[in-house]
Amino acid sequence: PLTTPGLEPALMASVKAERVEEGLFNLGPEPGTDLTELLAIEKWEHPASKLTGTRAKGNFPHFIRKTDEDRIQSVGWMLGVLQDKPYIVTMKMDGTSITMFKAPGETEVRVCSRNLELRPPDDRTELGGVDPVWNIAAQCNWIPPGYAFQGELCGPGIQGNRIGLDQPHWYVFNCWNIDAQEYLPENEWRTRFFSQPVSEQ
Repeated sequence: PLTTPGLEPALMASVKAERVEEGLFNLGPEPGTDLTELLAIEKWEHPASKLTGTRAKGNFPHFIRKTDEDRIQSVGWMLGVLQDKPYIVTMKMDGTSITMFKAPGETEVRVCSRNLELRPPDDRTELGGVDPVWNIAAQCNWIPPGYAFQGELCGPGIQGNRIGLDQPHWYVFNCWNIDAQEYLPENEWRTRFFSQPVSEQ
């Protein structure tokens, strides 16, 4: 047992009992006491949840792989693996993960957060009036059926908007071929869909 120099365990127990009787050990409120007001507790919602967390349509589609991008700071061992090999350097943006896609044979752009598919606004004439992500979705009809594009939504009200954007931007970093169940090489989807091939340095 743990002891205090000069005091045997039995004597320590006796001293503790006396202090409890004297009221020197205040154990606080009874179990189950509501401490909300006492501790001035307020519910906190992440700003990003105001954009994507209130209109869930269902679970994330099983036919699309969820985003899970690593930072080099978290996997430093990869530097040795990549040495003398070609690789693409990208900047990991600090926002909220958004996937936009058209299922095979469909014409409507569907939107997902990190774990859920989102429901569009009820009033389709006010896309983006409630949630900025739908402003961007309205401009993504170019997405062909059978493809999903994944990126980071950044801007005001999202993760503190660390880069100081004045409006939301969607930074695409992946393209998933739903039929083939595989990612397209970055240079391929950049060239094919954005006319922005990866520069070689």
